[in-house]
Amino acid sequence: MERKNVLFNLPGLAHWQPPKKTTMPEKRDFTDRLIALPDPARPGVWSKKYSDRLQQAKEIMREYTYTSQTLDSLYRCSEMNRYHWQLFSVVNDFQITAPRMLLALRACDTEDPAEREKGKEQVLQAMKSFDGVWKRLQEVYAETRFLAYPPGYMPDRYYHFASQREDLSWMIQPEELFFPMVREWLKGVE
Repeated sequence: MERKNVLFNLPGLAHWQPPKKTTMPEKRDFTDRLIALPDPARPGVWSKKYSDRLQQAKEIMREYTYTSQTLDSLYRCSEMNRYHWQLFSVVNDFQITAPRMLLALRACDTEDPAEREKGKEQVLQAMKSFDGVWKRLQEVYAETRFLAYPPGYMPDRYYHFASQREDLSWMIQPEELFFPMVREWLKGVE
């Protein structure tokens, strides 16, 4: 009863155990989880197939505006802890990049060549926006965190997703696979 602050062992997790012997770190492959791209030969089919996701993307975009305004006003009104509002704001901007890309791809999923061309511009703008938001996220994180392992760093012996890369790029592994696919796809869209 007097051991309120004692750390109890959790089953299967003991910090004094030696690390597992692995020859190569496990890699995550997201290629089987990436969303398909619209087929220019079958306009509208993609939009119907992913209608639920597209509806969610619209709702997220609607909420994003309110959240952005709220975070901005909290940042301006704060006298202390402004970094937290800045961090929340940049994470809010970062999380909206996927819905923005989905809605841009939906704009390409049409028979009208003029609308499809506008959609292609929206896709390019979404990728450009992602690059800017990603750079801003790294800048904000760098104010209080190391973005790369320092010399002599001992890697974490427990396998978890965030410890598999030396920088923040673990956050954008799906985009690293998806954006080249989108660029190739854009070349085939007339």
